[in-house]
Amino acid sequence: MKEILKLEKWTASQNRKTVLKDIQLSVHQGEILALFGPDGAGKTILLKTIAGLHPNQRGRLWLNGMDITTQSAHRRNVVMVFRKPWLFPHMTVGENVDYGLRFRKLPPDERKKMVHNALAWVGMADMSNRMPSELSTDQQRRVSLARALVLQPDLLLLDEPLSDMEPWVRQDLLILLKELLQKLGMTVIFSTQEREEAVRLADRIAILHQGRILQEGTARQLVDKPATPEVARWMGSAVLIRGVWRKRVWETDVGSFPVAVFPCSFSEGAAVSGVIYPCDLQAAGWSQPIGERTLRLEGKWVYSTDTGKEYQHYIQLDNGVKVSVSSRRPLERTENGRVALLVEADCIPLFADEKHLL
Repeated sequence: MKEILKLEKWTASQNRKTVLKDIQLSVHQGEILALFGPDGAGKTILLKTIAGLHPNQRGRLWLNGMDITTQSAHRRNVVMVFRKPWLFPHMTVGENVDYGLRFRKLPPDERKKMVHNALAWVGMADMSNRMPSELSTDQQRRVSLARALVLQPDLLLLDEPLSDMEPWVRQDLLILLKELLQKLGMTVIFSTQEREEAVRLADRIAILHQGRILQEGTARQLVDKPATPEVARWMGSAVLIRGVWRKRVWETDVGSFPVAVFPCSFSEGAAVSGVIYPCDLQAAGWSQPIGERTLRLEGKWVYSTDTGKEYQHYIQLDNGVKVSVSSRRPLERTENGRVALLVEADCIPLFADEKHLL
C-alpha cells in the first residue's frame, strides 16, 4: 500500500517549550489513523505542523514521497478541520463550501456540482442557502467537514472532530464519519481523547503522551501486547500492580503468585509491574477452587448495581485500587465484606519496572 505521509524525528516547540519529541510516524493510502492521548499531549500541534500551520524545529516530512518539510501550507494538498467550525458568518452554507474551490479556477458549473456532492455526503444538501447562524453546532461541523472534503486533499486532518457534543449527536456523527471516509477512500489523521472514538473510527491508533508516541498499532495489538503500562491504561483502563520477582514467586501489592504460571521471566529480585484489565476479572465464590494458571485477588466489596441484565460490582482491591466487575448473579462475600476475584495469568502483561507515568 502506498505511503502517503512519513514523519522522521519530527520535533516542534511552543512558547519555547518542546511539545513534540522525535516523532516517527507513517500513514498509508486510505488509512484512518487516530492520535489518541490526553489533553496537552501535543496532538493538535502535531496536526498543525503536518498542515504547515506551525513550524517544526527538527525532522523531515514527506507527502506522497516528496520532501515538503519547508513547503508553505497553501502548497500542501493537506486540509485541517479544527474543533470549532470557523465558518464565514456572512456567507451561505454553499458559499462556505465553495470558498476553497474559487482559488482553483474551476468552471462555475463544475464547482456547483462539487459543492452539492460534498453537502450531500454530510447530509446537508438541502441547506445550501442557509446562513451559519441558522445551523446547530452539529450542522456547522458537517459544513466544515464538507468544505474540507470538497477539496479532495491528499491528507485530511481532523482535530477532535466529535468533542463537546451531546452523546447521541456524537454517535450519529461517528457513524457518518466512518461510512463516509471509507466510501471516499480518504487518508485521514484525527485526534481524540476518547478511546471509543479511536477504536471505532480508526484503522490504526498511535498513543501520544507528553509529546512522544508510546506505541502504535491496531486496537487488538495495543490491548494484547502493550509496550508500557501507560498504553494498557489508555486502551483498557488497566489496573497497575507492582511487585518483586523473588524466589520463584511474584510478590505484589495484591498477593503472591508463582512465577511459573507466567509466559515470561525476569531476574531474581527484579522489580516487576503488571497490568490487569477489569474486563478480565471474574467474580468468584470465596471458597471456589482455581485452575493452575488462574490468580486469585482479594478485596473489599463497596457496592453493587442491578442493571436488570447483570450485576455491576464495585470492589476495592487490597492495594487500594477500585475496580468494576460484572456478573450474572449476586456477588458472594464474607460477613466482613471480603470478596474474591479471578484472572488468568496469560491476561496480565508484565513489565520490568521503570519510571512510568501511572
